Amino acid sequence: MANGEAGGRGCFKTGCLVVLGCFGLFVMVVTLVVGLAWMKASSSKPESQVLTQPVPETPAPQPTTGAPATPPSGVAATAENVGRVVLDLADAEIRIEPGPPGQPIRIEASYDKSTSTLEENFEPGGEGPWTYTVTFRRTGGMGFFTRMFEGFAGKAPKVHVFLPPDVPLDLDFNLSQGESVVRLGGLWLTNANVEFSQGGIDLSIDQPLKEPIEHLAIKGSMGGGNFQGLGNASPRQLEVDFSMGGMALDLRGQWVRDADIRIQSKMGGAGVRLPTNVVIEGLEHTKGVNLTPSTPQGSKEIPIPVLRFSVSSAMGEVEFR
Repeated sequence: MANGEAGGRGCFKTGCLVVLGCFGLFVMVVTLVVGLAWMKASSSKPESQVLTQPVPETPAPQPTTGAPATPPSGVAATAENVGRVVLDLADAEIRIEPGPPGQPIRIEASYDKSTSTLEENFEPGGEGPWTYTVTFRRTGGMGFFTRMFEGFAGKAPKVHVFLPPDVPLDLDFNLSQGESVVRLGGLWLTNANVEFSQGGIDLSIDQPLKEPIEHLAIKGSMGGGNFQGLGNASPRQLEVDFSMGGMALDLRGQWVRDADIRIQSKMGGAGVRLPTNVVIEGLEHTKGVNLTPSTPQGSKEIPIPVLRFSVSSAMGEVEFR
């Protein structure tokens, strides 16, 4: 019996030593990783770079009013005069906003050129639309701790984009592993596609666009998004698709025409703020939606826009208010 008890105590002691050894090894590895990350972040030397791209000018239309959307008195956006801007940006602090009228597209960046690249490409298009592409990438592996220490030291890469408000644009914005602030109010957008993954985006349209946008698509995965004032874009089609994340959608703003709105979520939640100056269809039996007080009265001259909703969700919930 005594030998059994002694053997048990020996096994217990051995087990404790093994656990302590593994824990000590784990601490050493973490300390090494954090130390290397700190050294890498401390050695970062951000440099400034400015890119400018002149684009064909187009007379701007008259600002949108509360009346139904009609071709503006100025030059309307057509397949021939609409340009395309593609922003493919990863692992940086991003800001996008309107620039001064009459000025070219302007990119102001700050980053360590030994570990990151900023590239641009302009295709005149010939008889078709021109395309301007901007790409930002990290060329070396950047772990979580390195990014965190860069942020603490104020050395995180930054890319600031200024878009001309007097040129009709199709906008494609793809963000991954970064944070972005996007201000689109007052721009002349014909179509926009916004995608984000493993990051966050704060997008607002605080004033009507030069013309109502035809199609606005938002797609997010493993990240969070805050979208404000989307009614000021008055899209004919609005598509929202997100998974494994959260999203806040504010649809208030100056709607000037009917719209088809599709919201699809998977393994994520969303809160949707509904406007009150429209007729809403497709949410009659949705929990939390009271359509009676928010159904306005229109006239023959200025009919009230109708928003038609299609909503689906799996392993998550979309809440309306």
